[in-house]
Amino acid sequence: MKAKLWILGAMSLVLVVAVVSYAEREERVSLPQTLSQIIDQLFPGAAIDEVQTETEGIKVYEAEVKLDGSESEVTIAQDGTLIEVSSEISLEELPEAVRAALLDQAGSGKIKEVCEATEYYVVVLKPLDVPRVSYEADILNNGVEISVELASDGTLIEKTIEADDDDQDPHDQGDDEDEGDDEDEEVLSLNQVPGVVKAAILAQAQGNEIREIVLEEDDGQDVYEAEIIVDGKEVDFKFAANGQLLDDDEDEDDD
Repeated sequence: MKAKLWILGAMSLVLVVAVVSYAEREERVSLPQTLSQIIDQLFPGAAIDEVQTETEGIKVYEAEVKLDGSESEVTIAQDGTLIEVSSEISLEELPEAVRAALLDQAGSGKIKEVCEATEYYVVVLKPLDVPRVSYEADILNNGVEISVELASDGTLIEKTIEADDDDQDPHDQGDDEDEGDDEDEEVLSLNQVPGVVKAAILAQAQGNEIREIVLEEDDGQDVYEAEIIVDGKEVDFKFAANGQLLDDDEDEDDD
């Protein structure tokens, strides 16, 4: 059944359900019967767990579907045009190049979830000559949640690092004086830092891996510390809130 999902790429834009994440307005709705029938054809016997709709020029539906313990998300236009299908898959089902790249990104971390997303149309419903396939995975490494998106050839498209609050011990918050310095630190993703700081970090990275970004306070001033892998070494760059480079510290990368 898993293979059947991806073969639908070139088939007529039938089957599917959904809500979409491109919109001005989002609301939970019941799925029109015609779209329900499309989902039944895509996922025979599956349960439609939740449906939402959004409108941005066109009305689209996004539906969460559960079958045999696995979840999928289907995005479809009001006229039945299939926009995107995203399904959970196992590590073993990944293309070899993607699996190797993902394991390299994960390192010693735990891969929590892997999804295969196939896009048939972009937001403006422009048909793609070839269905675009990408792979997204959530990795938990030393209490930090990392989200990566990979192309079908293993190329890293996007990497986001953020703190995983679920894995923090509530008893460790605020009471230990030995951890006083850490209490003022906050792990951020690249998109969470100010624009001038983001630009400065990217300029320093020059395409290298940005492993972690931490916001800390120094003499009452916000300081952004970015850990970047340069020539196999960890280099920590510190930036002021205006994007000015304060200093850098180079260490050997044990990985």
